[in-house]
Amino acid sequence: MSQKSRLKEDDYPISGLELYFYFAVWIVHSFISIILAYQSSSQVGLWFNSALRESPYRYLGVSAIVDDSDTEWLLFRVSLPNYIIIYTLHSLIFSLVKSRLSQKHQPFILVPLWMVLMVQGHSWPCFWICLTLAVITTLIVGYCRNELMAWVICVVFVLNSGPQYIPYSMDPGVYYREYQMYVYTAVKILNFNIYLCRNKNINITPTLLTLFTEYLLYPPFCSTLIVLFDDFQKQRYNEKKFNIKTTVCLAMRLVFWFSIIEMALHFLRFNAFFNAPFTTMKHLHNYKVVSIAYLAGQYFHTKYVVIFGVARLYAHIDGITPPKSAICISRVTKYSRMWRYFDRGLYQFLKHQLYIPFLGSGSGKLLMLRRFVAMVAVFGFVLCWHGLNANYGYWVLLSAIELIIERIGLAFYQSKTGTNLRKRLGEANFSRLSAVCCISNVIPGIFGAFFFLDHKDNGLHIFQNVLLKGFYQILTLDVQRYNAGFVMSHLLLLGYCFAHVCAYLNVKLDQKPKVVKKE
Repeated sequence: MSQKSRLKEDDYPISGLELYFYFAVWIVHSFISIILAYQSSSQVGLWFNSALRESPYRYLGVSAIVDDSDTEWLLFRVSLPNYIIIYTLHSLIFSLVKSRLSQKHQPFILVPLWMVLMVQGHSWPCFWICLTLAVITTLIVGYCRNELMAWVICVVFVLNSGPQYIPYSMDPGVYYREYQMYVYTAVKILNFNIYLCRNKNINITPTLLTLFTEYLLYPPFCSTLIVLFDDFQKQRYNEKKFNIKTTVCLAMRLVFWFSIIEMALHFLRFNAFFNAPFTTMKHLHNYKVVSIAYLAGQYFHTKYVVIFGVARLYAHIDGITPPKSAICISRVTKYSRMWRYFDRGLYQFLKHQLYIPFLGSGSGKLLMLRRFVAMVAVFGFVLCWHGLNANYGYWVLLSAIELIIERIGLAFYQSKTGTNLRKRLGEANFSRLSAVCCISNVIPGIFGAFFFLDHKDNGLHIFQNVLLKGFYQILTLDVQRYNAGFVMSHLLLLGYCFAHVCAYLNVKLDQKPKVVKKE
């Protein structure tokens, strides 16, 4: 008689008091970072007057001031009522149309509705520009069936999507929504035309063009989520049933995290620090600097949980499966996982439309060369997507270094030498050794993220004064109480505990149970 049982190999080899200690260290330090960031926010006082505004909730009796230096969050907050009205109206009519009309007749109601909603949420010029780009690109690429042509047209459009080239509305909220619409529409047009080029035997029929139009106009995927055309095609008429429990849980989660963000911005000024000249942060102790940087990273993650989450919520209501939510950066040491699980839609796009085609096939040195070229192509597009400036360049460079270190570590782990070392040391000791080695790829990943978050040379200041100066003092044995070397030594020990926490959570939360048959 055969039965299935779960193998124990997916259990983390370290447990008990040692594991509790690692978690306690990480949790305590996270709370300390909040305290230090609050002290720093109080210390600078009125220096951030230009970044601080009266609370938008003063009608509720809240008299505090709020850090509104993050323009993206400010404009998202302003646009949120508009998004909710448009998405709710769409979902109500979408549900009604699905229940009353056949698949053939649904587009006759939905496409005009989505056009009206798009114009209402954005503007007529935005609508016509997106439509013109879609028509011209599809006509050219549909005739030539040349994928490179699609890439050139859409990437050039994204690089030139600023107000000096394309008309924008004067209202800041509409401006924000228009910009989102331009760049995400360009990606969707690119996705569809890549689909045409890789399926040359497919004829461009009215049915396919109708589906393409729906893909462009479907409101939840218009301006925050990247979904491949192939995935939309599979799901459009195979929607899941409405699940009220999932919907309520998602909505409550969004309300909770939105409230946490708003509360944090009323008391902490981590955004203002990163948007102020680096001289403001220069006079803070390194402990306060890294605390501010850590909270800025946590805020960045939570912000996108909410921004992506609103569109995800309404897609779930429609029965369409959107990309999953962003992974918490506090449980990531391998930054390949950050790329995979933060913006999952962007990752799927980069993987299927760039990385795999460039990777091709091969082995040995040829495969290594192909991997390098594929990585350069991916990071090149990422730079175009986020913007061509020095900070993003440093971020991409450090991310690439981290991925190379991670690849070297994986190759050693899978090698005969690595297998023998695991057997000799035992799983627990090998996990401890792995946690030490993991610090080498955490460092470029984390400090690269500081460049990504920065606008005023603060990332470079942190890199030089915390990392480089800290390591220099460690190597020269100049570690004194609370100097850069002392702080860096402390951070390395904290990184060791952090690596264990992340490895444990990776095993328990992310890995699928291993199943084996027993006779």
